[in-house]
Amino acid sequence: MCLGFTTLLHSMYLGPAIAVVHSLVPASMRALASAILFLVLNLIGLGLGPLVVGVISDSLSATLGNESLRWAMSIILVISIASASLFFISAKKMLLDLKLKQDASA
Repeated sequence: MCLGFTTLLHSMYLGPAIAVVHSLVPASMRALASAILFLVLNLIGLGLGPLVVGVISDSLSATLGNESLRWAMSIILVISIASASLFFISAKKMLLDLKLKQDASA
């Protein structure tokens, strides 16, 4: 149950991210923009994510032993919280940018 809740929280950014990308590009480029977004998300999230956890775990294994993986994943959790905070800050700034863009085109 906790894993399901965590997975839900980790994937909540995807809908707004796609909406932002679609609002920033012309209609004729939305498919390409979505493809590039998913490529980058998968390369970083699915490619580098487990690698970074493994590197952190390996570097902590000399001092923490079997607990190094737990601490590596905890460190990633702190990074995720910081990432979510930056996401919300950028969302506020994006609203201002979109208003300016609409005012300039009107």
